[in-house]
Amino acid sequence: MKPFDLEDLPPDIIESIRDRLLDQSMRADGFLSPLLAVDAASQTEPHREWFAVAQDLNRLSLMLWQDTEGRGIWLGPDALVARLIARSNDTFAGAVILAERGLTVESQNLSRVIYECAFWIGYFIKDRETAAEALMEDDQFSRVRLGFEPLNGRQGKGKRAPQPQRLSELAEMGDDYQFYSALCGIAGHASVSSLGHYGAGHEDGSFGLSFGPDTDGMPRALWFAIRAQMVALRQFSIAARKSAEADEVAISNIEQRWFALSQSMQR
Repeated sequence: MKPFDLEDLPPDIIESIRDRLLDQSMRADGFLSPLLAVDAASQTEPHREWFAVAQDLNRLSLMLWQDTEGRGIWLGPDALVARLIARSNDTFAGAVILAERGLTVESQNLSRVIYECAFWIGYFIKDRETAAEALMEDDQFSRVRLGFEPLNGRQGKGKRAPQPQRLSELAEMGDDYQFYSALCGIAGHASVSSLGHYGAGHEDGSFGLSFGPDTDGMPRALWFAIRAQMVALRQFSIAARKSAEADEVAISNIEQRWFALSQSMQR
C-alpha cells in the first residue's frame, strides 16, 4: 500500500490546511512565526513583479554606492553623503524585507527614513559645508543630552538639525515632502489610519483583530519604498557622482517598470 502523502490531497484541501497551520502559528508567535519564512514564496508570488523591481533597485543602489570614489576626511561632506546613501540602501532593504513578511505598515514607516536621507543629501547639494555642520551640530546636541563623549573633541551644546519639512525646503524637494508627510499619517504615527490596519469593526458594533501577513498591501508598501529610494539615489548621483548619465539611465529604466506597475494598481 502506498504511504499517505500530503501532496496526494486536492490542492484546495492542501491550501486550507496550510492556511490553518499558519493562522495557528501566527496567533502564537505573531510575525516571528517560523512558518512565515517557509511560506514567504507563496505569499509574495502574486506580487513577484513588484519584488523583482525592488530587487533590481537594491542591486543598483549597492553598485552605485560601492562604485563611488571616497574623497575627503571621514566626517567631511563627501564621507557624510556616502554614509547617508548607505543608510538609505539598508533602510530600503529593510522595507522590502518587512513587505515580504506582510508587515506593510512597518515597511511604509521605514520609507520615511529613506526620504529623510534623500532630503539630507539634497541639502548637501545646495550647501555642502552648511549641511555637514548642521549634521555635526545635531550629533553634538544628542551626545550632550545623553552624556556621551563628543566627536573629535567638539565643544558646545550643539543644535537640533532642521526637521524634515524644513530640510526638504532647504533641499528644494517640497514635492517629495508631500509623500513623506503622507507616510507620517498612514504609517509613521499612531493615527486612526495606521491603527485601522490591526482590526476592523462589524455592523453590530463589535470589532475584531487582524492576524496574518497583509499580502494585499504588499504592492502599496513597495510602491512607497521604491519611489523613496529612487529619489535618494538620484540625489546621491548628483551629490557624489556628478549626475552621471549612466546612473540616470539605469534609474529611469527601473522607474518605467515601477510606473507601469503603478498603473496596474489603479485599474
